[in-house]
Amino acid sequence: KSFSMPTDRPKGRVVGILKRNWREYCGTLRPVHEDRKDVGAGFDKADRIFIPADPRLPNIMIQTRHSANLENKRIVVVLDSWDRHNHYPRGHWTQILGDVGDRSVESKVILHEHGVITREFGDAILRC
Repeated sequence: KSFSMPTDRPKGRVVGILKRNWREYCGTLRPVHEDRKDVGAGFDKADRIFIPADPRLPNIMIQTRHSANLENKRIVVVLDSWDRHNHYPRGHWTQILGDVGDRSVESKVILHEHGVITREFGDAILRC
């Protein structure tokens, strides 16, 4: 007897993406190499690699003029695009959460990554 696997598996192909499920991601920038720090004016608008706090996510390429201000900071980044020919998706930073290693900042990162709303309570709620 011949035991063969059924070949009538459902098949399909992706013809388009209607909506991407991108959200905000917390993390930090990859440190600048020492040789790049000496560049000076060419460092004003630089491509930097963002390393997400969630290691399951890919690194994200961002372009910023505020590179020096973002060193050793936890920041929030939003994806803009991911061309199929690029190794990294492109994005932009939206918020600085604070210094890397600060306990309150690291708590903000955890809460933000899990979608916990942390805004202040309004007066109506506090009066209850």
